[in-house]
Amino acid sequence: MTTAHGAAPVVTVIAIGNPYRRDDGAGAAVLAGLAEQFAGDARVRLVELDGESVRLVQAWEGSGVVWLVDAVRSGRLPGSVHEVDATQLADLDD
Repeated sequence: MTTAHGAAPVVTVIAIGNPYRRDDGAGAAVLAGLAEQFAGDARVRLVELDGESVRLVQAWEGSGVVWLVDAVRSGRLPGSVHEVDATQLADLDD
């Protein structure tokens, strides 16, 4: 996958968590691992946010691909990956 200019798109990984809400820290742990793996790679942008929606949208501006990392209570085993297409987000319950 390349952009119109032939360059690989920026991949943004956004970890969502808030220590004041006593989140589990899953997102921060994922970012720490990715920071080691992709240090100095301008194609990968790592962002940690508290879930505030305006900053969330701003964080993925200019990205070709966005991965959101957050912990959810879903009834599936811990560590399960849930893939949600952007068109499905409006249908999700809080």
